[in-house]
Amino acid sequence: MVLLPFNSRYARLWIGMATGVLVALLMVGLWSQNYFVRTRLRMTNLYYVAQQASDNVVIVAIDDRSIREYGAYQDWSRERYAALLDQLSAGNARVAAFDLLFSEPRDGDAALAAAITDAEAAGTRVVLAAAGFERLDEADGALHFADDLRPLPMFAEPAFYTAFVNNIPDADGTVRRYTSQVSAAGDDYYSMALAAYFSYFNLSPTLAPQAVSVEENRLTLPATPPLTLTINERGLWMMNYFGDPSTRSGGTFQVYSIRDVIEGDYASAAFDGKIVLVGLMDAVGAVDQRITPVSLNGELMAGVEINANAVETMLSGVPLRPESRTSQALTIAVVAVALSLLLAQVRWQTMMILAAGAPFLWLVYASLTFSVRGVVLNLLYPLLTIVVCLVVSLGVRISLEIRQRKSTESMLKTLLQVSREQTEFDRLLTLISDDLRVITEGLEGSVWIPDSENEFVPVRTWGVNGEYPEVSRRAVDAVATQTEGRVLAVPVVWQREVRAVLTALLPPVRTGARERVEQFAAQLAVSLENARLFSETRSQNQVLQGILAESPAGIMVLDDAFNIQRYNERVAEWLEMQDRNFTGQPISAALEHSPMDRDTWKTLGTNLMKSEHFRQEIVVRKRTYQVDAAHIPLGGRWVLTLSNITDLAELSQLKTRMIRIASHDLKNPLGRILGYAELMQEMVDDEEDDLTQYNYYLSRMIHSGEDMNKIITEILDLEHLRSGNIEREPLDMINTIRDVLDRSRFDAEQKKQTLTEQLPEHLPEIMGDFTQLVQGLSNLVGNAIKYTPEGGQIDVRLYQHGDAIRFEVQDNGYGIPKEAQGRLFSEFYRVHTDNTRDIKGTGLGLSLVKAVIEAHEGRVWVDSEYNEGSTFFVELPLAPVEV
Repeated sequence: MVLLPFNSRYARLWIGMATGVLVALLMVGLWSQNYFVRTRLRMTNLYYVAQQASDNVVIVAIDDRSIREYGAYQDWSRERYAALLDQLSAGNARVAAFDLLFSEPRDGDAALAAAITDAEAAGTRVVLAAAGFERLDEADGALHFADDLRPLPMFAEPAFYTAFVNNIPDADGTVRRYTSQVSAAGDDYYSMALAAYFSYFNLSPTLAPQAVSVEENRLTLPATPPLTLTINERGLWMMNYFGDPSTRSGGTFQVYSIRDVIEGDYASAAFDGKIVLVGLMDAVGAVDQRITPVSLNGELMAGVEINANAVETMLSGVPLRPESRTSQALTIAVVAVALSLLLAQVRWQTMMILAAGAPFLWLVYASLTFSVRGVVLNLLYPLLTIVVCLVVSLGVRISLEIRQRKSTESMLKTLLQVSREQTEFDRLLTLISDDLRVITEGLEGSVWIPDSENEFVPVRTWGVNGEYPEVSRRAVDAVATQTEGRVLAVPVVWQREVRAVLTALLPPVRTGARERVEQFAAQLAVSLENARLFSETRSQNQVLQGILAESPAGIMVLDDAFNIQRYNERVAEWLEMQDRNFTGQPISAALEHSPMDRDTWKTLGTNLMKSEHFRQEIVVRKRTYQVDAAHIPLGGRWVLTLSNITDLAELSQLKTRMIRIASHDLKNPLGRILGYAELMQEMVDDEEDDLTQYNYYLSRMIHSGEDMNKIITEILDLEHLRSGNIEREPLDMINTIRDVLDRSRFDAEQKKQTLTEQLPEHLPEIMGDFTQLVQGLSNLVGNAIKYTPEGGQIDVRLYQHGDAIRFEVQDNGYGIPKEAQGRLFSEFYRVHTDNTRDIKGTGLGLSLVKAVIEAHEGRVWVDSEYNEGSTFFVELPLAPVEV
């Protein structure tokens, strides 16, 4: 049995560790560059679930009902707010915080100022709002604004706090963080939520700085026990959300209409000892609304309700903490290395279980960490790390399985043929050298045997310096394996005498090739000495048993009566023979038991009766297998091998479809050419002389010939691009796009379409093939013209995007259904809708575009809405800058 490197524990650990380190470096690199930031942020929305809030926060809303009763709130006299404040004070509200700007004079200002003074005297703390604008990029633990809108001094002086109400969204536009301290026009302020919190505990603006502790990224607030907020460099902290955006019909917080409060229509204890936030909410056309993590159905949350969630977060003592960058990097690395090591040790079935279970376990762990500790873990990158580990580990496992299959099948082929062809020594040497090249990955090597004078000479050599005479002769003298750097020389020994030497250059990375060569040499000794007895020895029987057990191919051995002598697990699995033991039974019993159709297994039985080698394809439950049957005259036995060639069969079907499509598309123009030629011949026979009719026939023939030429050219261009033979030179994309547009304007004018361009004056150069790029990009513009109705609009844009040049073609045409977009760039694929079914085409245009762009190390994609239009994007990397 040949042991591949993956079969040893040391090798599995080494491969798992190497895979884990590579994946960790890749994922930490992507994470450090902040890729997929929007996706990462949106995945944190999974953490937020509805939870019970306390009864300490109440909202008084300027809603549609109030506006219908009193008119537009912008025109209200300040006396209404004074009346509201009187009601809140009478209701023993502990804090009255206004998320409204009182920065401009208006009727009733004196009444509101008096109401604020009376409320403060009665024990209701009043918090007024200010707003900053022209944000500055300073980072000292506070947000900075160049200027602000503050309440009038007549309001600010009697009020307990003036606080800022600016909400700062994350990169995806969602408000997850809340401000703490704000600096504007040289003055420092707290945010609305902190000011309301301080007011709730009767902590005045003069005492707050002494009671609040700021250390590095932590803001500690007075509470029992002290409440700590984790802040970033701008003083933003992660608040909690307790439910969906509220409505008047019910929600997270108790909401009263300002009209009901002013008119006295509320319960007497509604505001007793509570924080009351006043602001615009549940009003049509309100602009102070934001996206929040709980806005799952698209409903926005009013600014006053965001403030209410922030206040509730502090009162309930459940602020959130983002995972530290050190912890994130360490988590990614640990997940990558640990999972890769685990995947390297387990079987295929366990790998599939891990593929499904690992992401689930991570999500459960992250959810528990959020619920118990309030820590927001980075969901995206560990999940992405798990997926990449699974894919890479699967790829490594498949690669090793392929190598194992090649090595095992090669050795089986050699050992079987050696026993049958013992008199053809040259043939044996060819088989041995071929097998040795497979085992050592075909770098360099040679096979040495003794000549007539018993001197060892190389009889088979491959590579530039494959002979390696010194190390080969040392192996003969020592009758043992010799090494010299990466060069390995293994003697083939029979009864303490060297019969041959196998010399090879090993791969630079340890792959287990040495062990396989030594085992190969040990088995060859018996075959070279006595091929007839080789198959009867116990050693060969063990080799065959090992091959049967470990071979990725299915193997079955029959006796001369076609009874099954042995078969391996692959045959049992593929032919569904696991539930019964068919050893000793006729092969017809196993075939009849399998899901193979009756005609197929009857044909297989007929071929076996001919006593000749044959090859046959069989289909079992949509999987295609190739059966290679070798008849062994010695004992009349048969050896059947089954290879899974499903992928090759599907590839053959694809090739057949391609040929049929091409011949179908070529058949129509060819028929037109022949038809018009016959008409012209008839005109000649009738001695007609109508040049107009001649010209018409000739033009249609030329047009049909051009259609055929286009199909053939596109197929040849596609194959040319696949070969990678393109000539690159520095290109100015502006001139290239102008050339593309010049070729397309006539077609656009014929359909009365508007073709516009947005080209910059200068762009960096790229490296590319001008002809190929013009052809590929012309296909994009031509497709936009073809699939846009008459009078449509096509916009072409070119600009620099990071370290690449981006080219866009936007149209308002028929658009592409979502289900068709995944195959849009496949060869011979065309989208058939009611609008496009009569539009001619080969289905090669977009596949040619993709081949051109990818040959230039770029990428192409599409964004389309059905019946609304499409936008195709192309990105090409900039030419490297010479230093």
